[in-house]
Parts: sequence; C-alpha cells; structure tokens
Amino acid sequence: MERVIILVDMDCFYVQVEQRLNPSVKDKPCAVVQYKKRGIIAVGYKARKFGVKRGMTANDAQKLCPNIALLYVTETRGKADLTKYRKASTEVMESLAQFSSHLERASIDEAYLDITSAVEKRMKTMPFSDINADRLKSTRIVGWEESECERHSDTAEDTEEEDNDSVSADDKYVIDDDIDINSLVSIATEAETLETHEHAYECNDAIASSSARLVVDSKAQFDGQSDGMQRWLSSGLDEGSKRLAYGAVIVNEIRAAVFTDTGFTCSAGISHNKVLSKLACGFHKPNQQTVLCRSSVSKLFSNLPLKKLRNLGGKLGASIAEKLCVTHIGDLCQYTQQRLQEEFGDKTGHWLFNVCRGLDLEPVRPRQLTKSIGCSKNFKWNAKLACHEQIKYWFLKFAEELYERLSADMTENSRVAQHLAIHYQFEDSSGASRSCPLSHYDVNHMAHLAYTALLKACSITPSMCHPCEAAGPTQWSPPIVNLGMFASQFVPLPSQSIDRFLTATTVSERPRTQTTLKRPSHSKSLECKERKGILNFFPKRAKTECDAEVNNDKEMLISTTTSDVLDDQVVSCSKCKQKVARCDMQEHEDYHIALQLQQQLSATVNTCMSGSKTGKWKEQSSTASPNSRQVRGNIFDFFEK
Repeated sequence: MERVIILVDMDCFYVQVEQRLNPSVKDKPCAVVQYKKRGIIAVGYKARKFGVKRGMTANDAQKLCPNIALLYVTETRGKADLTKYRKASTEVMESLAQFSSHLERASIDEAYLDITSAVEKRMKTMPFSDINADRLKSTRIVGWEESECERHSDTAEDTEEEDNDSVSADDKYVIDDDIDINSLVSIATEAETLETHEHAYECNDAIASSSARLVVDSKAQFDGQSDGMQRWLSSGLDEGSKRLAYGAVIVNEIRAAVFTDTGFTCSAGISHNKVLSKLACGFHKPNQQTVLCRSSVSKLFSNLPLKKLRNLGGKLGASIAEKLCVTHIGDLCQYTQQRLQEEFGDKTGHWLFNVCRGLDLEPVRPRQLTKSIGCSKNFKWNAKLACHEQIKYWFLKFAEELYERLSADMTENSRVAQHLAIHYQFEDSSGASRSCPLSHYDVNHMAHLAYTALLKACSITPSMCHPCEAAGPTQWSPPIVNLGMFASQFVPLPSQSIDRFLTATTVSERPRTQTTLKRPSHSKSLECKERKGILNFFPKRAKTECDAEVNNDKEMLISTTTSDVLDDQVVSCSKCKQKVARCDMQEHEDYHIALQLQQQLSATVNTCMSGSKTGKWKEQSSTASPNSRQVRGNIFDFFEK
C-alpha cells in the first residue's frame, strides 16, 4: 500500500508573523531585519521583485526598493528574541494536528503529516470522477507542465542562494535559535555559517515560483496549470497516483484551515515519502501545493543536482560528487548497492541506492514538540569573542534564556531535558559541539556546564583561565564567531516530584532569573506537591492540608464533585457530613480509615521521638517547653532527614 506523505511549509513565515502584528504593512514589500546594524534575514516576495535578497543591509534594500517596510526582530539580553515566532509556530502545529495524529514537526515552520488513513476514508466516500482541475486550482503536478524538469535544473543554483526551501530541515537554521542538536556535528565539520531560514509570502497580484524566481501572469499560469492537471487526471492513473490525487484534495482543505485559524498561507508537497514531499514542496511557492508521482521521479532526477535532495545538501553530497564524479541524483542509479556500500558504508549506501530511485521508508514520527531547545548567537567583526570573560558572560545570558524556556516547557509539556550541549565556531571556520548530562535546571549550573565543556573541547585546563590581575583577562585564540547552548533528549517528567530538577540554592542566593516552577495547569500533569504519609496509597479527591494537627482531621474533607450528579445518586458521609456520589462511597470510607491509621501511627512515632534525646521515655505534658520537638504529621517523619 502506497503511503501519502505531505510536507506543509509556511510561506515566508517571519514576514507573515510581522505582518499579522502590523496589518498596515501587509500590502507593502517587506523584509525582516535582525539588529539595526545587521543584514536582512527574511524577504517577502513583493520585495524580491525589486532585487532585495537575504543578507543585504537595510540601507542597500532601501536603495533598491524605497517603499520597503523594514521590520526589526525584538532584542532581549543583547540577542534576538524569537518568542513571537515560536508562539505563531505553535498555532500552526495545533491547526495541522486536527487532520492527522501522525504529525512530525520538522522546523519552526514546517511539518510532515502522514495522511494515508484520511485518504483511504475519502476514497470510500468520494468517487474519483469528482476530482477535477477546478477543484485543485492551486495544485501543480511535477512532470506534466511544459519544460518543467529543465526549469527546475536550470534554476537550481539561483534557488539555493535565494531561498532554502529545498534544503533539508536538518540543514536549516534560525540565527540565534532553534538549532537541531542532532545536526551540530555536521555544522562544525562542514564549517557552515548559521543562517536564518526564510520562506515565501503570498503576493495577491503576482505569483513567484520558488524554482524560477520569476513573476508571471497569474491567468497564463493558471491556464497552463489547469491543462497539465486535466491531462494528468485523464491519463489513466495507477492506484498510487490516485491516492495522491485524493491527498491533494485533503491538503487543499488543510491549507484552508491553517489560513482560517492563523491568517498564514502555506505551501505543500504531496508524495509517497518524506524525501519526495520535501522536494516537491519547494517547486511551486507561495500558497500552492505540488504533487510528485513516482512515475515522474526518473525524469526529474536525471536533471536535478545532488544538493537539491534532502540530506544531500552538505558534506555527504559533496563527498558523493567527488568520489563518484556525479552531478545529478539520477546518476547514482548506475551504481550497484554493493558499490555504494563499499564507498559510504552499509547504512548510507543502502539509503543512497533507494533514494536515487525515489524510495524512502522513513516513517513520519509523531512529534509536535521540538527535539531541542536552545539559543545561539553570531559574533562578527568587532564583536568576536576573544577572551574568557566574554565567553562566560554569553554562556550566562544563554543559560538565563534557556532556563526560562525549559521551565515553561516542563510546565506545559511535562517533560525534562537530560542533556546540555554547546556548539562553537572559530574565526578560522573550525568548530565542533560537545554535550554533557543535565541533572537539574539552574542558571549558574548550566552556564558552568557549558563553559567547562568548551574548555574540555579545546583542551584548556581551568588553571589557564585565571591570570593575575596585572596580566588582564585571558585571551582566547582563535576568536569565536558563533556560540550556542542547547538542551535535548527530553523524557517524560517523573510522576513523583519535580523537585530534583530545581536547584538546591536557597531563595536568597538564587538569581532573579531563577524561579520556582509553577504547577502545571492541565489536570493530567503531575502533582507538584508530594502527598505525605499513608494517604499516598489512596486517590486524592481534592486539595487538603496534610500537615494539619491530627485533632483537626475532620476538617480535612475530600470533596466529590456533585454538580453533574443526580440527587438520588448522592449520599451523606456519617463521619464528615460531606456529600459523596454513591458509587464513590466505599473509596470515601477507605479514606477515613486511612486517617485513623495515620493518627495511631503518628501517636506512636511522637512518643518514641519525644524520649529519644534523653534515652528514656517521658510522658508528654500539655505544658511542654516551647522548644520541645513539635508533633510530626506522618510516619515518614520518623526517619531523620
């Protein structure tokens, strides 16, 4: 059975987020700028028509497009604050999750969905004859438009430079944020400079193709699209292609729902696996969707450069081109699986043998949350980090931000990170990443771990970092031009307590950025306050004061919600007069038995503890000294902490 896998990619996401916050610039050429003296990190399509490109300075962009609206990224702690983009991303993912439980968040604005089940259901209720070109006006079919494959190959270089929609999600990064921890090693070995990924935004009066970067007449484009679509639908499609046609109908509905829920437009790629859907998504943007059938793969791959395919845009692709002297993906088909495995190892060789034929079995792994949370910063020109004090300063700033985000993530998603990693890049383009276990969340602790990891990675001992005052700050050479800190390997939060993830530092010693975590708002989250004594063995019906005096136990009521229970189903407890649902009465009586047992145990324990200091038993008196040991509330207090 052929799967139907789609990739949904938001169109020039940063620009759309800014335009939603500031509707007055929605119809203007726009660009997003990070820092006032730095370059442009995202360019809307209307601005691209004037030649504005990512990396330009704001002044250069204004010379090309005088009416351009420059939108600046908010700064916090001396670096870009991407909070508003993350929140907008969450909105998008929640909208997409309505259509499939198999949703894999690929980046801040991309997600894979496996809609195979939805397609099968639609095939049972909707005849294929109902699918026509009018129903799929925004859908393009790879291989069914004139000179399409040649256009993709001829413009590959320009596409890669202007927009990285066709680059693997593992190769796409946001300046100062959200770097996939699993890709840090490849960044270091390939000496790549982190760049902000950008996408496209809908232009109502002109449609720009991400592959051609040309503005064409919308009516002529639709006529060509409609003709290609109609020829494809009437060509006698096989079962797999029919599934993609049904998938295109569903994706149209998904994109419409995202626009309704968020106000953002998006593009999509529709195919049988993640590699092909990722590739197809970048062919026609913005606000369009592209179908890539298996029958079109051979012709497309014969002209498509290696680096255009997911996972082949970096060092691996360069190695393949050098060792095998190939330039296009289809060129790999001439080699046997054994030859490819000899050159690149068993796993990679097997994958290459399949992927050059359009085959990929990687599943869509349900994951709506990020795999890592982190922050990073580029230090260019005079801002390069050239001494230890500067590095310590920025690790502390990163730790403050990371602590806030990890704390919020733990509260909202009931998970904790187990590893802390750093990435660094030197002026000479060398660099690497290092990781270490993360036992708990604390600003100073995380900053210290990161700095220590950097020293070990660079074979520097702590004694080398503390010069005498006359010598001044210890110099770092070569200077660091990119530094980042990331938390990863999240696991579900243990149900018993969250205390061990918090620092043992007292409140007075705790920095301002370090706060006690709040109790999760949703009902199924773990309880932040540990229940004491024998009560742990019985369900908690409502919040109680477990440390109250034993003689006040009648005031410790367990409330049962009765607003939705009929009167004849409610009885009154003879001991506490509390109204309890009839079906819960046995459990309620067990609770009172527990209280009675705890009272007896506590009395025994208190008697033992009152005589333990003097070595003899004493009878407690109501006139005991104020300094005498206070009555403890449960049996666990018998053991000294």
